[in-house]
Amino acid sequence: MDPTLQQLLDGCKASDRAAQKALYYRYFNTFVGIAVRYVNTPADAEEVLNNAFLRIFKHISKYRGKGSFEGWMKRIVVNCSLTYISRPHYTTQSRIIPLKDYSLADETALQASSVHIGSNGIEEKYNQDFCYSC
Repeated sequence: MDPTLQQLLDGCKASDRAAQKALYYRYFNTFVGIAVRYVNTPADAEEVLNNAFLRIFKHISKYRGKGSFEGWMKRIVVNCSLTYISRPHYTTQSRIIPLKDYSLADETALQASSVHIGSNGIEEKYNQDFCYSC
């Protein structure tokens, strides 16, 4: 094991806040990447990750040095992610899907059509040249 990681591990076992902060920042990018694969949004992934680190710090004395410490923590992050998505309030429809940036080559086509959102919230496309009184 890396001597720096061993010092962090010993500090975390002694509830040293500076060691906990250093461990958090050392593995944040790795573990948020894992959590975001399971949950919908980056905000949800951060919540999962914070819960996972609370669990890691609470149970760090149970790590006996067998196997990879990073692997032990990854298992906790995955388990926290699975627990989070199994909650009743969690919906898969809250996923934010980024839209591609589309641009029209012809500005007149953009001006000729527009989008109208009716009172029922449904988008309706219509052409401004269309005569509704005909």
